[in-house]
Amino acid sequence: MFSVRSEETIPCPCCQGHLVVVGSRRRGVIKSSGDSFQLIICRLRCEDCRRIHHELPDLLVPYKRYQAD
Repeated sequence: MFSVRSEETIPCPCCQGHLVVVGSRRRGVIKSSGDSFQLIICRLRCEDCRRIHHELPDLLVPYKRYQAD
């Protein structure tokens, strides 16, 4: 398993509020070769609208389990 965490501060995509880390979760990824591995991605909560967001690295396709080309 690999842990993923960004160095930059990203505003909430819904209201542009401040996001704080509230935990993490595992995310399975399938490579184009068919091999799979797991990442640990951060769960972020907006302090203004209270919505939960997940910080996805560039190598993942949102809502899919496949690695981006």
